[in-house]
Amino acid sequence: MEHDNKKGKHSHFSKKAMYLVPIVLLVCAVTLIGIACSRYIEIMGTFYSVLVNENGGTSIALSPGTTFRPYVPSSSPVQSPDSNGYLDVITRNELPSYPMDGDVIGEISIDSIALKCKIYQGDNETLLKKGAGHSFFSMLPGEGDNIVVSAHRTTFFKKLGDVKPGDLIKIITEYGEYIYKMDSSVIFNPKDGEPIISGKSQETLTLYTCYPFIYRGHSPQRYAIICSLVSGDKVDWNS
Repeated sequence: MEHDNKKGKHSHFSKKAMYLVPIVLLVCAVTLIGIACSRYIEIMGTFYSVLVNENGGTSIALSPGTTFRPYVPSSSPVQSPDSNGYLDVITRNELPSYPMDGDVIGEISIDSIALKCKIYQGDNETLLKKGAGHSFFSMLPGEGDNIVVSAHRTTFFKKLGDVKPGDLIKIITEYGEYIYKMDSSVIFNPKDGEPIISGKSQETLTLYTCYPFIYRGHSPQRYAIICSLVSGDKVDWNS
């Protein structure tokens, strides 16, 4: 009888374990996924907070390809930029909706190579057929740090290699005009990408394309020019 009781208790415990093990494994899996995705969730949370206005409503442009209205400089005298190249500060109330994938964020022009084209938010193949593409997770003009823009070597950036140190690059957004000066160039492998994605201590514009410029098939390298801010307004999406 005692043996039967022990056997019954053991059987009862086994049944409990059979139900508990999947639950424990599920909790562990959810915890691990949460840890792995925490940085992504943090980034998207910050991004969403930028898009929400002070009244709790959303300022998100729900449909891509909204009408781009280029900034028109005022006729009032322009003050001298500070040591970082900024003229003034633009607050959220003065800013348009944060550009979504496919929206036009600005127009880029480089007089030294007779370049002028639109810059789209995103850098997929469809957008790169229409103009230059802004890397979504890099900064926008005026936000500081590194602004990354790319285009094909066979179309809009085919003369990027002719840009010389000191040449000026202009980007006109809906909220301001930004002037950058070409400082240096770099050739790198696509796998490392460090020269174009690394953070910068001051606002920097990085333009890049495939390299060599004349090459049949997929180019093995990338060519980038690094440009510093000469003048433009600082953007503050949080104020």
